[in-house]
Amino acid sequence: MARKPGKQDTWSDLPLFRHLETGSGRERGEIGPSGAAESVTSPPSAAPSRASGVGSAGSERRTSRTVSPGVRLPGWHDLPPAPPGVRFGTSSWTYPGWFGQVYSRKYRSSGDTVAMLEEYARCPLFNCVGADSTFYRPPGRDTLEAYASVLPEGFQFLGKVYERFTIRRFTSHRKWGADAGRRNPDFLDAARCTDLVVGPWIEALGKKAGPLIFEFQAMYPPDRPGAEAWADLLERFFESLPPGGRYAVELRNPELLERPYFTALARAGVSHVFNAWTRMPPIDEQLRLDGALTAEFTVARALLSRSRTYSDAVDRFKPYDRIREAQPSVRRGIVQLVLEAVGAGRAVYVLVNNRLEGNAPGTIEAIRHLVGQAWRPKGNPVHGVQSG
Repeated sequence: MARKPGKQDTWSDLPLFRHLETGSGRERGEIGPSGAAESVTSPPSAAPSRASGVGSAGSERRTSRTVSPGVRLPGWHDLPPAPPGVRFGTSSWTYPGWFGQVYSRKYRSSGDTVAMLEEYARCPLFNCVGADSTFYRPPGRDTLEAYASVLPEGFQFLGKVYERFTIRRFTSHRKWGADAGRRNPDFLDAARCTDLVVGPWIEALGKKAGPLIFEFQAMYPPDRPGAEAWADLLERFFESLPPGGRYAVELRNPELLERPYFTALARAGVSHVFNAWTRMPPIDEQLRLDGALTAEFTVARALLSRSRTYSDAVDRFKPYDRIREAQPSVRRGIVQLVLEAVGAGRAVYVLVNNRLEGNAPGTIEAIRHLVGQAWRPKGNPVHGVQSG
């Protein structure tokens, strides 16, 4: 039986970045005397304390993961296990600011994508990852195979579908050239989307292929369809995609969150994406909508706090090395979603963006502790989860 989430709502309740808050003066990734860690080749001299992250308070010395010489990463000994079928990951992984938290090396901001993914997948915080860059350019088969080659069995790779298939009308941005401002002839073109995106995704990633997310940017009249017409468009589109894939829809139009939309997704076995975003209802409000759990799996994306723009979040939070502004209501909404979805036998994917609080790994640590406080197993199997 589930308990209500406890009061542990702020990042400061957890140890991951306490050494940054106290200002140890050391380079990020190094551990001061109060939180010293030994390499995995040496046994800890004392039992792990309640804290588990970098620079934890207390005098206990604890084991770290295998890392480069001189760098100590968190051991995560007190990280609560996720409920069966629940996966946590970040929206993208190429952030050098996570050095000393997720990464033992100072990677370049570009060019080290595969190496970073390999080390990311070893971090106990994560058992899935999301790719945002696939929204702007579909990855080639070779790229997807390279990603799959460094992911362990059971790890899931999610990605956003190329925007060419989800934009109703091209924006005025110069990247669209002569198409700027025009209606998009490739909008919801199932055949082209299968050839360019879905087919390579399923074939190259195999069992490591997580859901593909169709993110629809905000639509305005006359391009925004009515509720019934939108539901019909989606249902016909997803019926035409390969049955071997898993698909999810993320909206940026709250007025389209109507019963016909949820019914169409349920008929097609497609998940609604519960998103924390600038102009969308909070996740807990979306969860209360009739029929919002539409598939055997569900996806949550914690992206931005309400009313905050992407550019404002970038300016406030770069280089994403610590939590700057905790969002307790978003955390509680995700916990509620996890508990309700697991109770209904659904698998859950939770993706967190740096732009929500300033540091996605820290946010995930906090949410996992909240879930650990609230969840109690009922012995019911969770459907829609690949083994491993």
